[in-house]
Amino acid sequence: MNTKDLVNVKNKLKEIRGETGIGMIVIAVFMTIMVFTGIAGGVIPAALIFGIIAVVCWSAIPRGMGKLAKTLAGLSQDEISRIEQDAAAAPVVGNAFVTRDAVVKKVPHGGEAIPAKDIIWIYAKETTQRAYGIAVGRSFSTQIMDRRGKIHELRATGAKTRKRKEGETRPTDAEIQTIYQVLHQSFPGIVYGYKPELAQLASKNLATFVQEVEKRNAAGR
Repeated sequence: MNTKDLVNVKNKLKEIRGETGIGMIVIAVFMTIMVFTGIAGGVIPAALIFGIIAVVCWSAIPRGMGKLAKTLAGLSQDEISRIEQDAAAAPVVGNAFVTRDAVVKKVPHGGEAIPAKDIIWIYAKETTQRAYGIAVGRSFSTQIMDRRGKIHELRATGAKTRKRKEGETRPTDAEIQTIYQVLHQSFPGIVYGYKPELAQLASKNLATFVQEVEKRNAAGR
């Protein structure tokens, strides 16, 4: 799929803070230089190692650039047109923006579309960072599970904090509410919020989970 006409989508992704992929390019260039340096110096084993790393880095760049086209390929032209139409004013949630038809995440060198019709479960994740067994901070993210059981992680705005009192609002709370407001009308079957029984269902009987979401989507429209 050709994404050159998705001007609003590309501009929106540029506005979002996140990985740009510049670091990967810098590493790729550095490793390439080291390959030639190693060859010139007769250090062939080192040049070979640098060459392998350089190939991995350079090959990652086109994969990132083509990810948006690949993840949009399963959508209809009408859905893609609505995503482009919505993108300019779409709300940002962490390192992504939300439209009626997809959550579009910023990734190095491009974007990744998570079609709304494939989403079954959205919940917040809180991770405690520890040093020598002592809690030193927490990070937050929004987890989006699709119909294949794949988890797409969105970094929360203000994702890290050192203290959060019991009952205090998490950075992800407002963002999940935003996703709900955008998607609920067309996809009312999507499940929000973490529960152990949902994790068990997704792990052991994903097909049933998907069927229930699809049934609720169809009934609520």
